[in-house]
Amino acid sequence: MENLDEVLFREMMSIGRKIFQLRQITGLTLNISAQEYIIMAAILDSKELPVNASMISKSTGISISYLSKILNSLELKRLIKRNINSKNRRQILIELTKKGQVILEKAKGERIERIKMIVGKLSSEQKEKIWQGLKIFNDAVDKTIISLKDRHV
Repeated sequence: MENLDEVLFREMMSIGRKIFQLRQITGLTLNISAQEYIIMAAILDSKELPVNASMISKSTGISISYLSKILNSLELKRLIKRNINSKNRRQILIELTKKGQVILEKAKGERIERIKMIVGKLSSEQKEKIWQGLKIFNDAVDKTIISLKDRHV
């Protein structure tokens, strides 16, 4: 019998790759990459507005240098706008444009439709089992986040 930890690890990695593929498919229909989508969502979901590059980097885990390239791409597509902070002229603030907001809403809508397609293929019993497992997993993730934050304080 295989080690259960290894089996769970492989399944979680597989799910992560498939979620990334779903994001790529959504991005292809809207002419944005998965990374661009993640950054746009981070800007929109930020608790502090306006945001700067270091805040986006921290919330997404994307390095500042790579983030800069993606922000350039988003700016060329007119999905974000960069402004100089009037209180601190060394800081550049980033916000979604109206076009960026529309694209992001379309992407979120497509994501929801894809999730509905996936869930729609499951029986009620399967949905219940997955829901119970996801609740347990989500709680474990929350505890891990708290633990890791405590170590870095």
